[in-house]
Amino acid sequence: MDSQVPFSLPFDQNCIIDLVFKNTSSICFLENKVASEEGKRQLERYVAVLQNQKSEMKKETYLRYCTKLYDPKKIKECSFYQFRWQRIYEFFDKQEKTDLIQAFLELLRGENIAGVKDFSIEDMMTMKGIYSVITKMDEILDLTKGTFTELFGAPYQRDFERLKQIPTFNRYSLWTNRYNGQNIEIMMGFELEDEEQTPPLLFVQVYRKKDKEFADKIEQHYEESEDKFDFYEFENDEGKAWAWYETPLINFLTMENQKEQIVEWFSERLKKVKYTLDTL
Repeated sequence: MDSQVPFSLPFDQNCIIDLVFKNTSSICFLENKVASEEGKRQLERYVAVLQNQKSEMKKETYLRYCTKLYDPKKIKECSFYQFRWQRIYEFFDKQEKTDLIQAFLELLRGENIAGVKDFSIEDMMTMKGIYSVITKMDEILDLTKGTFTELFGAPYQRDFERLKQIPTFNRYSLWTNRYNGQNIEIMMGFELEDEEQTPPLLFVQVYRKKDKEFADKIEQHYEESEDKFDFYEFENDEGKAWAWYETPLINFLTMENQKEQIVEWFSERLKKVKYTLDTL
């Protein structure tokens, strides 16, 4: 196997193949795509090179195309097969978990190219009840929006903002990006179940970037205050800081006046966030 192998064509002197597998009787090109799409005439050029190999070197030719997204191609000039990174992840996920395989799977997950599993019965039940769940979350957020607006100003309310957060951030929430004329994000909502099967959470969060002084104050408040945030994270190099309150949604399931209790939890934490920001 060779990597980044250059081949020449009469009309293209810069045809570089990701991976080349060959022996005395056959040659196979493997092209991998992660964050990019097929280059201009890329596969067409690869086919032209393989046709030269077939006619001049008398070799059997194969072209394999691996992508992150669904990107169907039709190629008849040589043996062609395409697949997605998800299939690679699924294959190695079924093998014995050596350190190397674990690291490789973690890399694929980090690049968001592991894909998702096939539909299950649990998924069918979730889809059946998803409208009802979203309606309930909307009611809670709308009941708390008045307190949020009073403390921090009107939240962002355009372009189905709540729904768009589900596939991107796995949460359902409302937020504002400014407080007291500063680029401080205040957010409240529902953190949905993630890959580690963390149960759904309620959260109220403050976030700011590019302000090391603010990050230092958040850290100091967390370490010294008796009425501190539940958690905080910071990146001093970039001046980023997150601090938040959270509680599992399941804690409210057996309560009387469940919705009122959830709204009260949100309202109390929002007031704590405002008090903290005003006293930093």
